[in-house]
Amino acid sequence: PTIKESDTPLYLHIPKTGGTAAGDYYACLGLVTSENLAISEGQSSHTIIDTHSVAGIQQAKQLQVVQRGIADMIITPLLPAAVEMFDSDHQARVFGLFRHPIEREVSRYYYRQIASWEPSYQPELANIPIEAFYEERKDTTDNFMISILLNKNRKTDPITEEDLEHAKQILQSKVLVGLTSRMEESIQR
Repeated sequence: PTIKESDTPLYLHIPKTGGTAAGDYYACLGLVTSENLAISEGQSSHTIIDTHSVAGIQQAKQLQVVQRGIADMIITPLLPAAVEMFDSDHQARVFGLFRHPIEREVSRYYYRQIASWEPSYQPELANIPIEAFYEERKDTTDNFMISILLNKNRKTDPITEEDLEHAKQILQSKVLVGLTSRMEESIQR
């Protein structure tokens, strides 16, 4: 597909895959990302956009952040909601960094022990060996990636084989895939 000037990069931020570092890198390049975006609404009023929440994405859509070219890049973990910000004249060019799922889960396990600022903070994990923690969960079908790609509720919506195939099709046809194991090359793309 031809990339148009009106297209906007949309970075699919998957937690524990180097996304925060990637966002910081793009900000250092001088790009205005949806993570550092404040829109002036008059003399003294500013609206801060949070594209990590559905409400923030809806606000960005209402303010026509994409159509007005206010952000050089949208950063969000909420792909299905975020694509609603775009239209046929202003399309998303989706890309993301992906990490081996076991490496991502190990990182997440240790992060949750120390990240007191996060809702997922669980200091008690420090007393549970990682093997025991994941042994307890081995029969669950909670799949973060499939859930975010298909907009499924991880707590209530079961994941099926059809969901897996649909998620793989989305990644194959709609997302430029970068690998954290090849971070420099992936970021440059």
